[in-house]
Amino acid sequence: MTQIDSENRLGPDGPVMCRSCRAPVSWNPDIAALDCEYCGDTTAVSAPPLPPARPLATADAPTNEAAAAHLGQVRCGRCGARALLEPPVVAGPCTFCGAPTAVESEADCTLSPDGIAPFTVPRAQVEIALRRWLGASFFAPNDVASLARVEALTPVYMPCWSFDEVRVKGSWRAEKFRPLQEDNGEVVTGKIDTTYRDFYPVYAGTGLPPDDWRLVLSGDDEAVSGYHPGFLKGQAAEAASRSAAECVDDLPPIIEGRIEPDYKPERSYSFKVMGLEVEAVSCRQVLLPLWIAVFHYRGKLYRCLVGGHSGLVHGEAPTSGFKVTLAVVGFTILSVLLILVLAVNCPSA
Repeated sequence: MTQIDSENRLGPDGPVMCRSCRAPVSWNPDIAALDCEYCGDTTAVSAPPLPPARPLATADAPTNEAAAAHLGQVRCGRCGARALLEPPVVAGPCTFCGAPTAVESEADCTLSPDGIAPFTVPRAQVEIALRRWLGASFFAPNDVASLARVEALTPVYMPCWSFDEVRVKGSWRAEKFRPLQEDNGEVVTGKIDTTYRDFYPVYAGTGLPPDDWRLVLSGDDEAVSGYHPGFLKGQAAEAASRSAAECVDDLPPIIEGRIEPDYKPERSYSFKVMGLEVEAVSCRQVLLPLWIAVFHYRGKLYRCLVGGHSGLVHGEAPTSGFKVTLAVVGFTILSVLLILVLAVNCPSA
């Protein structure tokens, strides 16, 4: 196996051709190395250390120019996503919305993030995870796992700002749940004034809806290494469209998920955060791996996402009309029974 390190890159954009047969190489998550599909030669990539986080005020300044990858850039005319293409590719289908071609060329992009989480979930494992996910839902048709046919499975690096230090201020209110009681339960309130030092990634592109990226791009900081362009070989990437300051606005829903387990008195309490103020202190620009899958079931196409490191699956799945109707009827019957029980046990004065 050939070794590539910071002093041996085969050009400014990393290894382009196989050293044995001069064919193109691509990143293979099965072996965590660059792989030549023609002669089978492999090339290891030694990533540099992850640089320190930067203050928010200087986060958008270019960094890591020595390892920058110079890529072509196109914008999809349908959804607006900006894709980065490695020469000689100059156009292709939009990975996000499925438009036949993304041909609106823009200026070339110099990609130089601080860090990257390489793909570690291989294609075969992604397909297994997809079929398990399809068959796990109660509302899924019984034959969906066997009949669903994967039409496309594309690895894409997603641009993110990872906020490593976040200051949080606000207040919270918790109320104890008391079933079948007319008066409210115990109410507890408190102040929030803390600093979280963790890995909070926020998607900096435009191709994914908020609910999608929040559930899938949830890797941990241990998966992110220093950036090396070799990790991008054979993979697509989306260009960042939002600055670090713009992405701060997406932090409150993420931080709220951290606040509740830290401040909620007990599980039996309802919990609400009020007047939350979030200040990002430092961050890094990173690329996180994502598999975008398109599958076909009974004449309809569906899209779902699989984390390239976490393996988490999220997306649109087929539903059985019969099972949905059965659940609605069952819920209605249970609601009527509950109302009758309450009417008998709690008669009006």
